[in-house]
Amino acid sequence: MKISEKKYQEQLIINEENERLKYLPYLSIVPKYKSNRFEGEMDEIDNLNIRSIPFELINEGVGIAFSIHLEYLDDNEKPKNMFNIAVAFKDNYKNGHNILGVRAPIDTDVLRVQSQTEFCLYLTAIDEKSNQVDPTTDINWKFNIVFYDIQGRQYKQSYSFYTSTGSNKIVRINSYMPQLIK
Repeated sequence: MKISEKKYQEQLIINEENERLKYLPYLSIVPKYKSNRFEGEMDEIDNLNIRSIPFELINEGVGIAFSIHLEYLDDNEKPKNMFNIAVAFKDNYKNGHNILGVRAPIDTDVLRVQSQTEFCLYLTAIDEKSNQVDPTTDINWKFNIVFYDIQGRQYKQSYSFYTSTGSNKIVRINSYMPQLIK
């Protein structure tokens, strides 16, 4: 009887996971202006040491994504003189910080299967005194997008890409599988 109950509970877990996967969105990103499959272009904004990066967000999963937004840092981790900072924050090689922020938010709350939307990130670098400096290195940027599926389960999907600020190129974009949060 105990073995039968154990197998029944295991089957319930498997069935629940299969049901969840039937509604799982998978959001991939590509640079909006790309010269080939792996490279995109960054634009410098008015010589302000800020480079904008427009992306397309595409739902390649089997379910609709709801309430899509970039995951922001806590306010106490943000540099004091930067606004709309969010998605990546890490030490630079010169005791500064690289910042990846949101210039324009994701412009939809519902992203259907095979649909796409646009958003724009910008990158800059700041020194230890929170002053902007010219980002002159190759940088690995990381950020997360949080969304819900049709069943109301929350997911976090991680992304990373490399930039070469010397040549304004975006290379090697990685999209990871969504992780169930709750």
